Amino acid sequence: MARKWNLGFSRRREPAPAAERSAYFGYGGHEYMLQPSLASTGPVERPAAYGDLAYALQTNPAVFAVCDVRSKALGEARFQWRSMVDGRPGKFFDTGELARLQSPWRGAHTRDLIHRLVQDVDLAGNAYVVRSGAGLRRLRPDRVVVVVAADGGDPNAIDASVVGYQYHPNGVGSSTDEIVNLLPEEVAHWMPTPDPGARFRGMSWLRSVLVEVVADGEISEYKGRFFRNGATVSTVLTMPDGVVGEAFDVAVAKFQAAHGSPENAHKPLFLRYGADMKTIGADPQSTEMKVLQGGSETRIAAAGGVPPVIAGFSEGLSSTSYAAYDASRRRFADYTLRPLLGSLAEALETLLDKPDADAFLTYDPREISHFQEDTKDQADIQHAEAATLGSLFMAGFTPESAVEAITSGDLSRLVHTGVLSAQVLPETVDDESGPSDEENDA
Repeated sequence: MARKWNLGFSRRREPAPAAERSAYFGYGGHEYMLQPSLASTGPVERPAAYGDLAYALQTNPAVFAVCDVRSKALGEARFQWRSMVDGRPGKFFDTGELARLQSPWRGAHTRDLIHRLVQDVDLAGNAYVVRSGAGLRRLRPDRVVVVVAADGGDPNAIDASVVGYQYHPNGVGSSTDEIVNLLPEEVAHWMPTPDPGARFRGMSWLRSVLVEVVADGEISEYKGRFFRNGATVSTVLTMPDGVVGEAFDVAVAKFQAAHGSPENAHKPLFLRYGADMKTIGADPQSTEMKVLQGGSETRIAAAGGVPPVIAGFSEGLSSTSYAAYDASRRRFADYTLRPLLGSLAEALETLLDKPDADAFLTYDPREISHFQEDTKDQADIQHAEAATLGSLFMAGFTPESAVEAITSGDLSRLVHTGVLSAQVLPETVDDESGPSDEENDA
């Protein structure tokens, strides 16, 4: 019978040979099975292999550019606490607990933590963080297995939920692995994009553009071969009938040595003995390599939520130039940065001790350069609201109701004091008799 172990003990380590490992475990008096996914052929919801995506990040300039922009923009965030006051977010404040995020491990800062987590999400669709002493530790996502269970024992049931995580330091299935069992409250799991093939895992955005990544690489390879193979698409060199055997091989070798590399481009060509050269096919301009590669770059940028002009891609610059940079930056801030930062703060809050029940972890938008335009807009809005507040107060409405009406957008909440401004009071008729001379003298 396969070996079973209990995941109810936090921080419990159980080394086990691969042959003895089981997809089952005991929990609450029942035996459960790890949830299957598209990335697994067995009953374990194994993380999707992201070796190919990591290779794409290391070798494809378009993928690297998009991931680099995402990580650097998100890395500007500074996490803060904020409390709810009358249903609205209050002031930002700091506590000593945020030191975990400010110095997650030795020599690292919040920016380093965010860069690592964004990279994990870009490549694996998931990022995992655990507490370690006074700081944090990141778990490599392709070595984490999510443990799912339900009361009836079926991990696919409606009431199925995550009951733990397994971390395999040396890789899932390694014979020398020492499995680390963790409870849900011990792990911050960030998955911005849910995986349609797994209920409790995220999906890398790169998976949707793998075809474009491959095509972009093929075009780059094509351009490289264009220069390596004589700087033409195809060259045909015709020799006279008498040039055969070794003489033919020598002629070919000499031609390739003299004209078969980029440094030999534009050199004059001299032929003798009746040799003739013809170029067939087309050059890179006529095949529109730039247009084809620009299309792949645009699709990769769109999948990563980065406008092409922000990533510096040629197609984005040629079609919009930097005149549309502000609009692209607003789009990047509103539809990429804000959702990602919000979900990241919610995930990291799991590992922190909240200062009070109404507090929640968030980020300070004033620290992020892409939000500066929003800061200016917010200042204009506050200026307009202040002017409206002054007008309502001068009109006789209570200050409290005026503030509530402005913040809620509901003017029906205005409460009047009953006192009218002098500008709206009816005119009074002066006494025609006027004061007496004695009163004037007085």
